[in-house]
Amino acid sequence: MKTPLLYNSLVLSDFGIIPGLVNNSYIIKRKSITKAKSVSLLSLPRLVMSLKQLIHILNHLKRYESSIIQIILADKQHFYLITEYFKKNPLKSPITLIFKTGFSYEQVKSKAGLTFTIILDSTNIFNKVSLLKNLMLDSKFLIQKVNYSLEKQNNGVYKIFNELSSIKKILYLSVLIEKVLSKNYEI
Repeated sequence: MKTPLLYNSLVLSDFGIIPGLVNNSYIIKRKSITKAKSVSLLSLPRLVMSLKQLIHILNHLKRYESSIIQIILADKQHFYLITEYFKKNPLKSPITLIFKTGFSYEQVKSKAGLTFTIILDSTNIFNKVSLLKNLMLDSKFLIQKVNYSLEKQNNGVYKIFNELSSIKKILYLSVLIEKVLSKNYEI
C-alpha cells in the first residue's frame, strides 16, 4: 500500500477524526460544530507513520510460518464485529489470529514464529491494569496499542493514537490487517 493511498483511505474513512476537543501534540486542529459537539483532527503524517509501523510489523510476521497475532479488545461489541469480519474474510496467510476480550489474559505459545499483540482499547481501561506487565513477563515484546491517552512511558510499545468508539474505525483496522496479511503490500 503506497503512502498516497494510505492518506486517501484515512481521509475517506474518518480515521483521522476524534470526537470532542482534545489538546495534545497528535492534534492539528480543533473545531466546534455546536455548543455540545466538537471534533479534533489528528495529524495525518503522524497517523500515517504509526500505521506504517503496524504494516511493517504485519509484513515481518508473514515471513514466519507459525506466527500468531493476538488481538485484545476492551469492548464486547467491537470483539463481535472484528471476529465476524475475520470469519467472513479469512486470511490467506499462515498467520493465526486469536481474539480476546476484557481482562482475561492467557499465555499463548508459538513454537517457531513470533507473537504480536494488538490492544484495541476504546475505553482506555487497559491503562489501569497490569495487562502490559503480564505481556512483558510473558516475553511478548511486540505490542501495538491503539487508544487516545497520552502515556508518560510507552514501555517499548508501538502506539497508534486514536479513539476507537466508532465502528468505522474498528472496521478500518480490520480491513487494513486483512489486506496486509492476505496480499503483498509494501510501503
